[in-house]
Amino acid sequence: MIPALVTPRLRLRPLEPGDAAALFALFSEPRILRAASHPRWGAPADARDYVDALCAGTLRGSVAPWAVDLDAARCIGMVTLWFLGEGRTRAELSYLLASAYWGRGLGVEAVAAVLEWAGAAGIARVEASVDVDNAPSLRLLARLGFAADGAPWRRVRSDGLVRRAQRLVRPAAAAVAPEALS
Repeated sequence: MIPALVTPRLRLRPLEPGDAAALFALFSEPRILRAASHPRWGAPADARDYVDALCAGTLRGSVAPWAVDLDAARCIGMVTLWFLGEGRTRAELSYLLASAYWGRGLGVEAVAAVLEWAGAAGIARVEASVDVDNAPSLRLLARLGFAADGAPWRRVRSDGLVRRAQRLVRPAAAAVAPEALS
């Protein structure tokens, strides 16, 4: 089981089935869909299936998904680590935040908390794949010590949309500089 993580403004808690409706709303936002790795879900049942799969993956130890809560606002986003290979020493990072909360440093705060947990859990390397046109996400990762790994490549979503993506990497054990959080 993954632990709840608390930051000065956020509470990250293990994703649960009750978060499906909030995630369906998040993945319905056009601004989020522009950078998402999958197309819009067709129905709330798609979100329920996704959350159920993540919860099952958590029990198997293959994924660690957190819902991001801000005060009384539940599930304003999520941060997920997808474990790669044997031994859980590498992970792929994904994250999203409702666009109403962008520009406040909450994404940096949430991802930094998960990176701190990853380092303590023995994950040696964290990777992220980001659309090259997603400048805010590239800035967020750079603030947290990620660097480009190789050249951008073409990524094709299941709906046929073609995007250019960049892989970024970071040693999980690297400390987050205090100025990155301000």
